[in-house]
Amino acid sequence: SPTNPCTFQKRAATALVFLAQNWAQRHAGPAQTALIFALEPVFAAIFSALLYGELLTLRTVLGGGLMLGGIIVAEAIPWHNARRSEDDRTT
Repeated sequence: SPTNPCTFQKRAATALVFLAQNWAQRHAGPAQTALIFALEPVFAAIFSALLYGELLTLRTVLGGGLMLGGIIVAEAIPWHNARRSEDDRTT
């Protein structure tokens, strides 16, 4: 029921987490924010295995690894290109 103390605690905790997330996003760059949101399913799978004993199949682990690898490559290429253009300007 809506007046259940547990319901109030769940809603209050959820609101607090969203406030903290919004505050943190103001202090993080767009790349870091995108990285955190993209890795949310990976973290969910890891914590479900650790906290609830859910089995991580090879397919799940490979999928998470591909996501992480894609994010790293996507983040590294703009950084590498910016560094190269900076080096070209100094020479």
